[in-house]
Amino acid sequence: MKHNFSVIIIAVVAFVFVMSHLQSCDTDPCKDVFCVSPNGVCFDGHCVCLEDTLPSGEIMYWGGDSCQINLCPLPDSVACYNGGVCVWGICECPSGYVGDTCELELRGVYMDSYNVSDDCKRDSIVATHLYTSTITGAADSLLFIEIDNVYNNFDHIFPGVYNSSDTKIRAQVTESGLLVAAQSFPASGLSDYSVEGFSTVHDSTKFTLNYYVSRMDTSGMIIDTCAATYTVQ
Repeated sequence: MKHNFSVIIIAVVAFVFVMSHLQSCDTDPCKDVFCVSPNGVCFDGHCVCLEDTLPSGEIMYWGGDSCQINLCPLPDSVACYNGGVCVWGICECPSGYVGDTCELELRGVYMDSYNVSDDCKRDSIVATHLYTSTITGAADSLLFIEIDNVYNNFDHIFPGVYNSSDTKIRAQVTESGLLVAAQSFPASGLSDYSVEGFSTVHDSTKFTLNYYVSRMDTSGMIIDTCAATYTVQ
């Protein structure tokens, strides 16, 4: 009787082992998952949605739990302006534009009138100049602006000789701030001055322009290191 009981125990254990093994081999995480074909395929129990290129070359992007939602429906796609393109339901904007629908110029936040507090250091001496400045968009590119009255030091040196446009500079607008490539002031009498720098990101009320003004004279290279805070008027 003891021998028969042992045989029964072994048989039960073997049956449980075989059944569990068969179940583990038979388990398909995608068995009960429905994905709209050919919009998506099941992977590890979830629908992975795909993109579909039409004969016209236009691309459709699918989303949703079953890939049943057209994220960029044609012809009434997600409204993307200024050359923006809908990709996976989100507007991808061309250079120079930002916003959910590419409706804003990246440089737009900088184009305004400002009160400026400018601290310039030469050697160990720091001088602070207070003045106004106007920033406008460059006519030839959406990626550039023009800042007038930069430095504002010449009005102290040559009273009444120079105006704000004589020290206007050009700056490239990026998502990280402004970039000022090395350039001379436009006034003929100031062509030996070179200016370059960069800025912080505009926070909708102000930004800081860090720049250098340099020129060579008989004593050598003269460099002013300046930090100008531009506050919207």
